[in-house]
Amino acid sequence: AQAILGSGHLGITHLPLPTQTWAMAEPPAKKARVEGSMTLTYFPVFAKGLGPALCAELSGLAWKGNNDTGFDLSKWQALKDTGKPPFAQLPILEVNGMVIAQAIAICNYIGRVSGLEGKDDAEFATSQMVLAASEDLYMLMQIHQPTLFKSYNTGGKLGPEENKTFWAKVVPTEVGKLEKLLAASAGESFTSSGTTVGELYLFAILHQMKLCTPGFIDATPGLLKFYEKTKSLPGVTKVLEGKSAMGQMKQYFINASD
Repeated sequence: AQAILGSGHLGITHLPLPTQTWAMAEPPAKKARVEGSMTLTYFPVFAKGLGPALCAELSGLAWKGNNDTGFDLSKWQALKDTGKPPFAQLPILEVNGMVIAQAIAICNYIGRVSGLEGKDDAEFATSQMVLAASEDLYMLMQIHQPTLFKSYNTGGKLGPEENKTFWAKVVPTEVGKLEKLLAASAGESFTSSGTTVGELYLFAILHQMKLCTPGFIDATPGLLKFYEKTKSLPGVTKVLEGKSAMGQMKQYFINASD
């Protein structure tokens, strides 16, 4: 259970190019920085694995997951004993001879090499803000919401009364902040693409929360529209339906009656 709770620059010099040429040439240059395919390893649950899986699937890069490696929960101890996971937890991403740990670092690496970090400095900053806010939501869920492995009042998790307060007061406040940030953007997403790593990670957390409390973003119409639009993307659908390289992933957060 402890492992599942875990989180989860390469410098390249370019000659000056006209703005239009640079915009066209950037994605191939970034993709050339990944040799072969990436391998993402995580337990077969959403939790900290959904965000990285979405980033990998929408990156356009070749990648492998549990479907390819055959990894499942029964093989975790053996993998842990090898010392390969740097922090003795998952997810990990193996790429270019490296083993990258921590979900945030994995998403940011994928964004860095694939172009999902945002088209400019402003979008990069926005993506990072959304990423950090998403991580805050995840940690709040860890404290207040039962999981497949921990029920109320165990392992630092609070009780049912605190859970009610969380959904009634804390969550509306936090998603309200995201709604305000979204309203300041020019469209229906936080950035022009709508698929920066921050936005994909946010969707991953919102989706897990929605599986527990389906109407929790009904009062934030912009955020609800962002969620629905992101969910409809083919790559996102592929991951959620268990048809990506990661295979089937179960809901991690549950309601006490589930």
